[in-house]
Order: sequence, then structure tokens, then C-alpha cells
Amino acid sequence: MNLTVQRVLAGVIAAAGMLFAIGYGVVLALVEDRQAAAEEWGSLTGFGLFAAFVALLWLLATLRLGRDSQATTRTPPAWLSFILLIVIVGAGFGLAQLDVALYVAPLLVPLGFLLVGAFFLRLATRWMPRRRTPLEGFVMPGAFGVYLSPVLLLPLQAAAVVAILVAVFAGIYADNPDFELDPNLNERVSEYIEEQAGEATTTEVPEIVEAPTVALSLLAVLAFVAPVTEELIKAGGAILILSRRPVITSSDVLLAAVGSSLGFALFEGVGYTLQAGESWPQLMLLRAPVIVMHIAATMIVVVGWQRMRETGRGLLPYFLAGTALHAGWNGLQAGFLYSLTGVEAGADPGAAQALSVLAVVGLIGALFVAAFAWFLYVSRKAGLTERRATLAEESVKQSQALHGALLRNA
Repeated sequence: MNLTVQRVLAGVIAAAGMLFAIGYGVVLALVEDRQAAAEEWGSLTGFGLFAAFVALLWLLATLRLGRDSQATTRTPPAWLSFILLIVIVGAGFGLAQLDVALYVAPLLVPLGFLLVGAFFLRLATRWMPRRRTPLEGFVMPGAFGVYLSPVLLLPLQAAAVVAILVAVFAGIYADNPDFELDPNLNERVSEYIEEQAGEATTTEVPEIVEAPTVALSLLAVLAFVAPVTEELIKAGGAILILSRRPVITSSDVLLAAVGSSLGFALFEGVGYTLQAGESWPQLMLLRAPVIVMHIAATMIVVVGWQRMRETGRGLLPYFLAGTALHAGWNGLQAGFLYSLTGVEAGADPGAAQALSVLAVVGLIGALFVAAFAWFLYVSRKAGLTERRATLAEESVKQSQALHGALLRNA
């Protein structure tokens, strides 16, 4: 994409996001029911600010690229990003006690996830020369992940939502054949859930989700539809950008995969967290580890494409492995929720149920460690390869300079 077009797009997005933030502040200052206004406009404002922050980085990167196609940037140290993230989460918990956490969520949530992104980006470039990130290889895949991936996934994920709705109604009919659709459908479904759950907590609403059709449909969506579609889009964007280059290196593959997957994962994390209302600090802590799964899964697929480019084979096994990692993570999270069904508020789970919960948590932890290890392995390998290439280039330049000096003095 032409640099001028990139600058215009980035500028428009940044300006629009800032206008959302200004409008949100004006609304909170003028309306009487600030909580309702925050609930109604907070998520949209948070998305706008996140898009604006990313667009500003994109704009700065293109301006630098205009002067030097090999321009690089240095992200904050990983430990600093981690500490600042903890500060933001801690501030969220403190502000929740003052009943103002909801109002500042549109600002703190995007900022927190940008710090998460900086943390993983610093680790990805940990072994590169001078620990710097080549902007040319990261900016466009990152913009694709943030702005285009969600849009492209909408029609694919819409089909999954339809499947869920069909499964839910099938489960309701199987459990209650007398259930009939009527104009007050929302009220009927709410009454059905309340009747089944009584005065229970969320974990005591198992009647619908435990129906075989509902359980199988949810499992299919979480462990098949979502992983396949998301990895197709995330990895596809990185591959599309890489395929336009005549020559690619391992660091190019790393940066494109990390950029596309990180952009999408941050967008997804911001979206889920903004929907949590005043509980956004808790959800931010839960969503941050998910990002490494997104990165690792996409890296597997893109590395497989690089292998196919070099040898003519290898993409399908890698794609299956990447989607399997994604599917395993989603499936285990669903398994964790199912393992809690039936636990009454304030009651201790039975021995078998407690064992199943611990087993699922242990498997999630093992998968996280495996994904993180793969992420570091590919990052280290690409960085060391880049270092060797850089040393070789410097040796060639020095040899050329020495040869030129000898010729001049001959």
C-alpha cells in the first residue's frame, strides 16, 4: 500500500478515535445519569481510543519509513510494560471501590492492552540486533490484525452464532417440548432460565448448556469454527503481506505473524474487557495470557507457509497444529466452565468435581507454557539468524571499504 494512502488512513482513524473520546467526556459532563451513559457509550469510546492509539503508531511508523525503509523502533523493556500493566489493573480495583472504574475503563483498558502488546513485542525482538523492531515488517501486519481481521471474521462468525441459536432452541425444546415461540420471545427465554436456575448463581444455570445439542454445538463453535476461521484470517493476512516480497527472512516471518496475531488478539481483548463493566480489571488479567496463544498459533501456521515456500510442502500439518493449539485452548476454557456447573453459591464442590477443575486448570497451564515456549523459540531463532546476517553484511561492507582503499592507494 502506498505510504501516502497509509498516512491518510492512519490520520483519519486517529482523528475519529479522538473525537469519540472528546464526545464521551462531553456526554459524561452534561448528562445526569452518568452510569447509564458510560454503559451505553463506554465500549464504543474504548474501541475508538484503541484504534486511535494504534493509528498514531502506524502514522509515526510510516513517517519514519518514508525516510528509511529499514527504520526500527525500540519498545519499552518487558519488565516495565508488565509493571505498568499491574499498576493499571491495581488502579482499576481501587477505582472500583470508589465507583468510578466504569467511567475510566474506555481509557485504561486500551492502554493496558497496548502495554500487553508492548510486552510481547519486546520478547519477540529480544534476540534481534540491538533489540529493535523493524517497522517495515511489523506495521502493516499489525494494522491488518487490528482493522481488517475483525471485519473479515464477522460473516464467518455470524454463521457460528446462528448455529448456537439453533442449538439453544433445540436444547430448550428437548428439555421442554411445550415451549412455544411467541412475540415475547426474550421474556419467555428469560423466564425459562430463571425457572431452571431459581435463585442460583451463574454456575447453577446448567439446564440449557447441559443439553446434548447445546453442548455439542458450543464445543463445535469454540473448538472448530472459531480456531479455523481466526487462524485462516490472522495467518492469511501475514502470508498475503509476506508473499508480496521477493525475498523473506525468518525475522520477516516472525514480525508478520506476531503483528497480525497480536493486532487481532489485542482488539479481541479490548472488546471482551470493555463488556465487563466495573469488573474490567479482573477480565483484563484473564484475557492477557490468551494473547500468547493467539501469537503462537499464528506463528505455527506462518512458519509452515515459509517451509512450504522453501520446500514445496509442510503447510497443512502446520495449519492443523496451529488450529489444534487454538482449539485446545478454547475447549479447555469451555471445559472449565462446564466443570463448575452445579456448584451452589458458597458451597464447596465435591471431590470428583474439584479434581476435574484442577485437571482442567493444569491442562490450561501446560498449554500456556507450551505456547509461550514455542513463541520464545521462534523469536530466538529468528533473532539469531538476523544477527548472523547483520554481521555478514557488516563484514562485506568492511571488506568492500578496505578493497576500495587498497585500489585508491595502488
